[in-house]
Amino acid sequence: MNQRNRMMKSIATRIFTVALAVAAATAEPAGTNQFGPVSDSDLHISGVIMADDGQSVAGAKFQFKGFINTSDGAQYGGQPGRFVQEPVVSDARGRFQLRCKSNVELIHAVVSAPGEAPRPMQFRPGRDYVIRLQSGVRVTGRLLAAGGPVSGAEVRAEPAIRAKGLFVTDPSITDGNGGFTISHLPPEQELVLFATMDSMKGRGALPPRSFTSGKNQTTYDLGDLVLQPSFSVAGRILLTEGKPVPTGASLLLARQEVADTTWYTLKEDGHFEFTSVPAGSVTVGERLVGYHFSRRNPSLDWLNNQIVGRLDHDLTNLTLELEPGEFQYMPNHDDAPTGTDLQPRDKPLRGVP
Repeated sequence: MNQRNRMMKSIATRIFTVALAVAAATAEPAGTNQFGPVSDSDLHISGVIMADDGQSVAGAKFQFKGFINTSDGAQYGGQPGRFVQEPVVSDARGRFQLRCKSNVELIHAVVSAPGEAPRPMQFRPGRDYVIRLQSGVRVTGRLLAAGGPVSGAEVRAEPAIRAKGLFVTDPSITDGNGGFTISHLPPEQELVLFATMDSMKGRGALPPRSFTSGKNQTTYDLGDLVLQPSFSVAGRILLTEGKPVPTGASLLLARQEVADTTWYTLKEDGHFEFTSVPAGSVTVGERLVGYHFSRRNPSLDWLNNQIVGRLDHDLTNLTLELEPGEFQYMPNHDDAPTGTDLQPRDKPLRGVP
């Protein structure tokens, strides 16, 4: 395999939040049969799900994150429903069965159920599985700013290593004393805690707080967590044709360290402004039908056709340029100028001159 193919596959395995958001925005409506007709060549996986006490778990759901193809060994995300028949839910006796296409070698999924900690899993066709879910760990703490409590903030936790399977748990909204409690987190795992941008409303930012959860059925107290300064990212979208920005067009800003995103509906003159953005690497994606970021943007991610870079201060005049053409994930970048950083994630976020 040549160097370019290895690099492209490496990028494909690191699909982060904004790519998932773009895929979700363009995915087929819920309930659409993406799997296609059932075939005798389809493969099967079956098993049973049990709880801490040995009782079967009914109603456990499978969230499919991707699969590995037998033909080339590459890992894919996107729309696993085309390769795995959905939905899959355990029955009253905890049993489940899923069907997948014959070209699937390995499936990445997260198994979850009410009152249980989500469990990332890998499944191989033709095997039976006994999956034991645990009630998990309860994580507590308190948000403070300038010595006072921060109420109404949305606090979330996720795996520190996303390759193990990004799961979604119910968030905790901080109370009048700034306190939060997140229940049913996986035990003895590296996790990261953060507060969402949309919930902070200019009060600051909570830097990602990494920790290792304790043993099953215990409480892990993170204590007092003090907010740090947050920043604004404001500017304009310009279309190379000189046309006005289409009505309803929007931008997505995503943090690269954690799965936290925020949307902004563009003004008629293309103006946008994101607030409460923590310091760190960010990604900006667009949702303007018929347009994509031009190659004049100095912070262009040439592999994913989006804007990337680091933020450590307010940006009040960020100009981003779009040109006609449909969005294309991982477009051809062979004509990039010599010496171009194809993914300038660790360089300052910049706009066109």
